[in-house]
Amino acid sequence: MKFRKPWQHRWIGRIGNVFLRTLGATWRMRVEIPTDPEPAIYLFLHGNILLSALMFRDRGYPIVISTHRDGEVIAQISRRLGYRPIRGSSTRGGAGAVFDVLRNHDGTPVAITPDGPRGPRADVKPGLVRLASLAGRRIIPMGFATDRAKRFDSWDRFVIPYPFAKIQCVFGAPLDVPPEVDDDTAAALAQRASAHLLDTEAAAERTLRA
Repeated sequence: MKFRKPWQHRWIGRIGNVFLRTLGATWRMRVEIPTDPEPAIYLFLHGNILLSALMFRDRGYPIVISTHRDGEVIAQISRRLGYRPIRGSSTRGGAGAVFDVLRNHDGTPVAITPDGPRGPRADVKPGLVRLASLAGRRIIPMGFATDRAKRFDSWDRFVIPYPFAKIQCVFGAPLDVPPEVDDDTAAALAQRASAHLLDTEAAAERTLRA
């Protein structure tokens, strides 16, 4: 069933907000959040959207969401969870959307799913590195793990934790981006960022089970 009408998006946003807040209230979430987080570009996997959305809700952070029609539903839910949704993605106006966030939210952390909305999983594009260079921001990966969840057989391995699940978030080592990057440097740093993202996911799994 396709939801195309604005009123349908609004109602799904309201229902989704209530459902997710109720579900998230049962989760046992573990993360050390700095009082003044670095104004970096934070990366996390597309499959971990729900975990991230509940863990960092009600902080007013901007978040880039696909301009695809289905993205409007996510935008409606995100707004009610206390985020500032900015429309764009790696395939639909993403560079402009991210640059708008970086330019107009100076000093604010920015969260991005670099592999959304179509993958490949954990794939960081060189264009994101160029934007980080222009904005003078570091790239910091975030990894998530949970002990009890429904994991879909999709390209992003989308995760929905069950009630009373334990959720672990780990911040990876920052990746410094020089003020000027050529194509080869941007591609190399993008590969490093992808590797760091997967390494941080593994670190979250180890921390959860420690």
